[in-house]
Amino acid sequence: METATQNYRTDWMKTGATHITDKDRINSIIDRMPWDYDFRGKDVPMMPGMAISSIIKEMRLPKVSAVSYGSHELAPYGIYGIEATFKNAKIRLIIVDEGSQCVPICARVWDH
Repeated sequence: METATQNYRTDWMKTGATHITDKDRINSIIDRMPWDYDFRGKDVPMMPGMAISSIIKEMRLPKVSAVSYGSHELAPYGIYGIEATFKNAKIRLIIVDEGSQCVPICARVWDH
């Protein structure tokens, strides 16, 4: 879905401020995250799978079309992504898994 030339904005979230000390580094990590568009019915590692499922439910994300959970670039933290389509925009919500809680750090937003 995403290429460097596509127009999107990145909305940075205050809840993830402790993880956003270097926005260029975070953006670079996000650019390299592997996205899975065929995730339904697949065996996903338990911790990322449970975290992503909980976030989708808790944040009421509609029309989830892809997830990302394979990056280890923020170790010891996990970094996950959820792509969802709203009526007026498509987003990629980026979450850091701290072990005891998951914290949204930003959303890439493509307005319709």
